Amino acid sequence: MSNKDHFLKIVNFLRPYEGIWNNEIINFYPNSLDNYKDEWLEDLKSLSDKQLWQVDSASDFNLLNSDLNKIFKEIWKLSELPKAKYKIPNIPLKNFHKVKAKKRHEILQILGLLKNDNNLSEFETIVDIGGGVGHLARKLSMNLNKKTYSIDRDSSFQSIGKEKNKDNSLLSFINHNFSEIANPNNVFNDRAFSIGLHTCGPLANIHLKNSIKYNVAGMLNFGCCYMKLHEKNDINISNYAIRNGLNFHPHTLSLATRSHSTFSFEDFLFKKRVKYYRFGLHLLLYHLLGTKEFCAVGDGTTELYNGSFSNYVLDKLDTLKISHTLNENQIESFYNEISESGLLEKCLLANIIRWKFGRLIEHYILFDRAIFLEENGKEPRIMELFDENISPRNICILY
Repeated sequence: MSNKDHFLKIVNFLRPYEGIWNNEIINFYPNSLDNYKDEWLEDLKSLSDKQLWQVDSASDFNLLNSDLNKIFKEIWKLSELPKAKYKIPNIPLKNFHKVKAKKRHEILQILGLLKNDNNLSEFETIVDIGGGVGHLARKLSMNLNKKTYSIDRDSSFQSIGKEKNKDNSLLSFINHNFSEIANPNNVFNDRAFSIGLHTCGPLANIHLKNSIKYNVAGMLNFGCCYMKLHEKNDINISNYAIRNGLNFHPHTLSLATRSHSTFSFEDFLFKKRVKYYRFGLHLLLYHLLGTKEFCAVGDGTTELYNGSFSNYVLDKLDTLKISHTLNENQIESFYNEISESGLLEKCLLANIIRWKFGRLIEHYILFDRAIFLEENGKEPRIMELFDENISPRNICILY
């Protein structure tokens, strides 16, 4: 299937559910809850915590009896991508001193790709955008024996990298802020392979456009931090998406950013508690304090979430400098009321449904980017290169 055909399939599937993926539960409360069929919520409500965890972690949709089963399976099917399998170089663990396991995994997978993918054009140099201290660039230069440039805007990171790599003549550091298309030191050319590992927000689009403008020999890009994209300027960058695509709300981009890695039952139970407290606080602000506009409350500590709801709320109201006359008994009474009425559970179950659309929103963004490359004469491939349980932002665009 072509990238355009797959993109259109995603569009046609998402369009009827726009009220779900484009409206965050609390930000658009109470109208947001109208998008969730009673039969869906009752289906999820009938499950035990363990069964709900299995659905939430995408391990067993057959526990569902409503058409939610079909919806989730279709999302899963549309989110399937080829999983890259390359021979990974055997580099001793001691050679990854102070390199975290996630980064080590990513470096090895990229090395395997560059060593073994026969579809890549010949290249002489490597340019790593957002290279930080140069962990990736160092391994690429040493194992591929190619001149490698690590570009980053943080000079303090680069100072550390320069000190660690002062004996590596193949590695150079360039300090540059990629806020726009540019060619620092003329490193981008038709003999260079350009890498953007987890290009944050709009940096991914700049990386793509940079690679096109300077006609690099090849490009590898991983997007991340989609919530930093502008919903008007950074989405639908291809002409095809402009004609056939969807319009996103900023909350939709945050949905695409969420992790898709598996999680334990214990993690699910803690997440449930966190969601109940955060939903409960927003509902209290809405119903008791008359705050009808969404108010960002920020994360709490594990200690706060493991304590009483009233302690959590009083701490948050104090941090946010929200005046009130509520006492612990009033707060606990409100929490018991929304718990017994099923409102808290309804918000949680609706949120579980909504979160299932996150991976597909990410695919929409990435296939739009791939089509943009096609429109500019490239032949991009999209695939999963990393193990998503180690590195959740595991999808790459490659040419």
